[in-house]
Amino acid sequence: MRFAGRLGFLWVAFIVVFAGCGNGGGGVPSAALIADPEVCDVPCEVVIDSGVELGGEELTFTWDFGDGPVEGTVRAFHIFETAGMHAVSVTVSDGQSSTTDTVTVQAAVQPKTSGDIDEGGGAVSQGACTVTVPGGIASEAFTVEVTELPSMELASEWKFDAERFEALGSAFDVSMLLKAHTAIDIAVKAPEAEGAGPSDLAWLVRRLGRPHPQADELESNVSPALIANYMLLPVTRVDADGTAHGDIYGRMRAQLVRMAEPLDAERVSAEAGLATKVVASPLLVTSFAHAPTKLSRQAFQAAIREGINRSHDLFVLANGYRGPEVIVVSVTKLKPGTAGTVDVTDHDLIELSNAIPTSDQVKKAVAHEYFHLVQNINRNRASGLFYYDQDGWFVEGTAAWAMDEVFDEMPSLDDYYYAPTVERFWKPLLKLSNQPPRTDTYQAVAFWKWAEAKNAGIIKLIVEDQFVRTHETLPGAEGPIENNQWVDFLTSFKALWAGADFLEFVYNARYVKDFDTEEIAPRELWSSHAETAERLGAPKQVITEADTALARRTDIAPGSLGDAESNPALVEFGLLPHLSAHVTRFRSFDLTGTLHVRFPKTQVPVDARVIIIDAKSKDLIESSTVRDLSKEHGDVTHDFDPGKEAIVFVVDPQWTYPPSTTKLLATMKAWVEDRCGALPSNVIDVTDEDELYAALTTAPAGSAIRLSAGSFAPTATTWALPNDGGEWPAHVLAKDVTLAGAGKDQTTIAIRGDEFSSVGLTTYGNVTLRDLTIDAGAFAGVTAIAAKDLTLCNVDVQTYGGDGLYFNQWSGNGDGFLGIYNSSLTFEGSERHAGMDLYCEEQSGNLGVEILNSEISGWYIGVGYTNYSDSSCAVSLATDCQGFSDNELANVMH
Repeated sequence: MRFAGRLGFLWVAFIVVFAGCGNGGGGVPSAALIADPEVCDVPCEVVIDSGVELGGEELTFTWDFGDGPVEGTVRAFHIFETAGMHAVSVTVSDGQSSTTDTVTVQAAVQPKTSGDIDEGGGAVSQGACTVTVPGGIASEAFTVEVTELPSMELASEWKFDAERFEALGSAFDVSMLLKAHTAIDIAVKAPEAEGAGPSDLAWLVRRLGRPHPQADELESNVSPALIANYMLLPVTRVDADGTAHGDIYGRMRAQLVRMAEPLDAERVSAEAGLATKVVASPLLVTSFAHAPTKLSRQAFQAAIREGINRSHDLFVLANGYRGPEVIVVSVTKLKPGTAGTVDVTDHDLIELSNAIPTSDQVKKAVAHEYFHLVQNINRNRASGLFYYDQDGWFVEGTAAWAMDEVFDEMPSLDDYYYAPTVERFWKPLLKLSNQPPRTDTYQAVAFWKWAEAKNAGIIKLIVEDQFVRTHETLPGAEGPIENNQWVDFLTSFKALWAGADFLEFVYNARYVKDFDTEEIAPRELWSSHAETAERLGAPKQVITEADTALARRTDIAPGSLGDAESNPALVEFGLLPHLSAHVTRFRSFDLTGTLHVRFPKTQVPVDARVIIIDAKSKDLIESSTVRDLSKEHGDVTHDFDPGKEAIVFVVDPQWTYPPSTTKLLATMKAWVEDRCGALPSNVIDVTDEDELYAALTTAPAGSAIRLSAGSFAPTATTWALPNDGGEWPAHVLAKDVTLAGAGKDQTTIAIRGDEFSSVGLTTYGNVTLRDLTIDAGAFAGVTAIAAKDLTLCNVDVQTYGGDGLYFNQWSGNGDGFLGIYNSSLTFEGSERHAGMDLYCEEQSGNLGVEILNSEISGWYIGVGYTNYSDSSCAVSLATDCQGFSDNELANVMH
C-alpha cells in the first residue's frame, strides 16, 4: 500500500488508479466553469474550476476576473473585494485551438452580526441561526461573527448525490480567531425540522484547503489554488420548535439539511480530565456520510476509537503534546487512492474513506491524521495556507513518524523508509528527466526517526514553538487566540536545532542505520530484499541514487578509468537545492595505492563525506568530511586496495526557503595513485643475470631496471660503493634506481649459497623495489646501507635464515624514509629473526617508516627499532597494523 499526499492529508493507495489517455486527438477539451459559491459575501472568496479533466495534453489556461487576462492553471481561487456582478472567463488552449467559457459571480454584502464574547460567555444571532459560547472560554473578549449566506446545496452536488438531502433555509458562516476545547453550540430554527429527530437531520459543512496533488497529477498545469470540500456532521439534538443544534469548535460554514436516509453517527463523550485542561480521552463524534463501507460500521467505529485513544494516550497523556479534546470523524466517499484527510486549517475534523478495507488500516490512518490535528492546534490559519509550498516535509514526515510510534506492532500500510534522494526534502516538487514526479514528503519519516534519536523530543519542541509564534496566550483562557503571523515549521526547527547536520543524517540513513531500534515488523525499516531495494536496505548496505541497479557504482581499473591523475574516473552528481543527497560507490579489483577524490568548487555550499569500508563485511575503516565545497579544498586521500570500497556522500545541506529551481550539476574526479608511481622514463630491460649485473653497474641514477618474468639467480660478488666508499659483497647492489619485475608472483630473485652468508640483496641511496619476489634462502632478504629512501611496493620477501629487512641510516646521510606497501616479509625457519631491524646512528638524520596493507609474519619480532638515548636521530613508525601475525615476541618492539 502507498500513502500519497493532499493538503495536510494522508492518502492510501489501496485502489490502483490508471492515468487516462487524454483526448485521443479529439481537440481541446471544452471549459465548463463552476464557481463555488456563485453568490457570496464581500470580500468574496471563490473557488472557480475550469471543468477540464486533464489527460496528459499540454494546455494553457488564461483567466480573466474583470481586470485583464492572466495565465493560470486548471483551477483558480479569487477574492472579489467589491460588490457587484463579476464575470469570470477562462480560455483553454493547446497552442492551435481553444475554447472559452464564462460564469458570473455575485458579490454582495450579506446579512451578518458580530458580537464580543467575554469570559462569561454569550450568544450571537443572525436570522435563524444562534451561536452560543459557554463561559470560561477566554479571559478577554473576542469577536464572533455570523454571516447568513445562500444555500450550499447545489455547490455540494459534486461530493454528494443530489437526492441525498435537501437544504433547510440559509447557510451560515461562523468566524472567530479561537480554537476552543469546549463545544460551542450552533442552533438553526427551521419550521421543516419540527418533529424530526437528530438522525433525520445533519449539518452540511464547507471548508477550504490547499491541494497537494498525487503523483499522476503533478504537471505544470495543476493548480495550487484553494479547493472547496464538503462533509456531513451529526445534529446533537432538535427542540420541539424545530431548532436543530450542533457543535462547532472555532469556525465553520454550515447549513442544516434533511436527510433522505438517517445519517449513521456515533458520539462518545470525553472522559473526566486527569489534569487541568487535559482529558483522559477526547470527545469523539463519528458519522457515515456514504454507504456502503468495506468494513462493518461497528468494526469501523471500533477501529476509529482505538486509533484516537491510543494516539491521545501516547502524545497528550504520556508526552505532554497539546492535543484535540474534540474530534469529529466523517466516513465518506473520497477520491480513489485517498484514505484520509485533514484540512490544514482544522484542528478537530478528520475525513476517512469508506473504502478502507481493514481495521488495521483504519487505525493507522487515524493515528496519522490525529497527529495532523496536533500540528494544526499549534499553528494558525495564516501559517497553514502555506503547507504545500513549504511544510510538507515536516507535516507529512512527522505524521508518518507518529503513526509508527502509535502502532509500531503493525507493518506500515506502505513502508516509508526509503534512502533519501534528491526529491525527498525539496519543495516545490520537480519532474526529473522522463520519470514521473513523486510526492515523497511522507518518506521524510526516516529523517524524523533520526532526529528523535539524535535530539529526543525535537518534534514536540517544534510543534510547541509554532504555538508560541502563532498564538496569543491569554491568562486563564480555555483556548488559544490566533494571531495573523505567518511562520513555517522550518523557522521553528532552525531556531531549536541550529546544529542539525543533513550530511550526518544522510550518512546515518544510508550506512550506519542505527537510529531506530524498535522496528519489529519484518522488513519494516531495513531490508535487503530485491522488491524493496529502494528502502534503506539491510544494515551497512549502501543504497545509491540508482537504487536497485546501483548504477552509481564506479569501478576504477588499470588502463580504463581512475588509474592515474591524468586518467581519472569522472562522476557527475546532481543536487536539487534545499536538502538533497547523492551517493556514489567506488571500488577496484586490481589497483592498490592512494585513492584521491577531488571535489569541484561549487557555487553554493555543498558538504561531502568519504568513507572507506571493508568490501566484504562493510565495516567502516576510516572517513573524511569536507564542508562547503564553494571554498577551495585539497584532494581527499585514503589508502585503497581491492578489499575496500569508498562511499562518497554529497549533500546540499541548506535549511532554507524558498529553494532555487536550478539543479546543481557538478563533476567529481577519483583515481587510485600507485604508491610506487610510474616507472622512470629511462628503462633498461633485462632478461638474464649477466644483463642484470651490467645494468646495475652502469645504470645512471634515477633509472629503472625492469626484469622480465622468470627467475634470476645472481652470483655473489664485490660491488664498488659510490664516492670512494669502498667495496660491498652482495648478490645484488641497487644504487639510486628502481628495480622492477613483472609481478611478485611472476619475477623472482633467488639468493643462494656462497661465502657471503649475511648479505643478499643490498640497496644504496634512493631505491624502489617493486613487483618482485625476493627468495633470500638462508640470507637476509634486503639490506639497506647508507640509505636515503627505500620503498617496497608489491614485493614478497621470503627467508628462513636472516632478517627480512635491515635498514641502517648511516651517519651524515640526512633524514631518511622507508615505505612498505602491499608487500610481505615472511620467515619459515626454526631460528627466528626480526622481520625488520631499523636503526639510525648518531647525527645520521631521522628515519620515518610507514607500513600499509602489508604482511609481517613468522618472526621473533615483527618490527624492531631503537632510538638511542645518546643519539640525535630518531626512528618513527606509522602502520595500519594489518597483516602482523605469528610473531613470537612482539609485532612491534621499540
